[in-house]
Amino acid sequence: MHADLVLYLPADTPANARVWLDLLEPRMAYFVKYEFWLNYLFELDRLEIPRYLIAGSFRKDQLFFRWYGGLFRRALRGFKTLFVQAESDQILLKNFAVRNVVVAGDPRIDRVAEIASQPKMMPAIAELAQRAPLLVLGSSWPPEEKMLNTFLRPHSDLPYSIVIAPHDISETHLKKIETNSVLPIQRLSEIQKNELLPATRIILVDSIGLLSSIYQYGKIAFIGGGFGSGIHNILEPLVFGLPTLIGSNYQKFPEAVTLVQRGGVFEIISSTDVTKILLALRDLDYYRQVVKINQDFIQENRGATNIIFEKTLSVK
Repeated sequence: MHADLVLYLPADTPANARVWLDLLEPRMAYFVKYEFWLNYLFELDRLEIPRYLIAGSFRKDQLFFRWYGGLFRRALRGFKTLFVQAESDQILLKNFAVRNVVVAGDPRIDRVAEIASQPKMMPAIAELAQRAPLLVLGSSWPPEEKMLNTFLRPHSDLPYSIVIAPHDISETHLKKIETNSVLPIQRLSEIQKNELLPATRIILVDSIGLLSSIYQYGKIAFIGGGFGSGIHNILEPLVFGLPTLIGSNYQKFPEAVTLVQRGGVFEIISSTDVTKILLALRDLDYYRQVVKINQDFIQENRGATNIIFEKTLSVK
């Protein structure tokens, strides 16, 4: 299914909502996760156009559940169906008399599984991964990059190959990574033009759009953002079963919360944690146990897209 139009939604004002919906004349409307545009929601109600929430995720500290959140709870009750990610979301909503809830899971899992089924082939990464187990530092920021170096200094002899795919690929930041690198490092663009040098232990990814395919060659992932505003996408490595390390700011991501509890994802507070976990994962039986936890999670949670389409597109 492809979109006929992709447009920005005008600012959430009563006038914009009226004009926009008069122009589009939608038969139904979908909102995703945290997108609650009150004027649009209430104008859809006035026009008796059914609206649905996809991949809903709720926490007790959100505005909906405060004593002054009545208007937002009214908006929740106006959805024909709220498709939420977890049973805990359903329980929380029902405690506030929001009952039009279906636990469907997260459609992003279906999407990353689809992408993972047809990843791009990356010969340079594949060659590096053949030399030693591959640790992928994905969407990294300086805190994760510094922790990696802190681990490698006393453990540079351990048989790891590494890919660093930084969030910031500016020349200034790339040069800083190269300068601070504990091991021989090459940029991916250089390898693609020439060759992977025999001494290279780290490939530095200096372009975007490749990370989801790089994970197919990985053994372990360390995902950035958890020491800042929040972790980046951990589903991409999880779909390949990779044991995954993350910083401590992950509470808004249900998949991270669940898998930290199950033991497939590891919360990192300091460099000491990185060392402890990476050394523990060298035990092959333990490593396989962690991989299975992540693979089982992905398998259990596939199918949200079909549930949503079946329950909405079948409505007459």
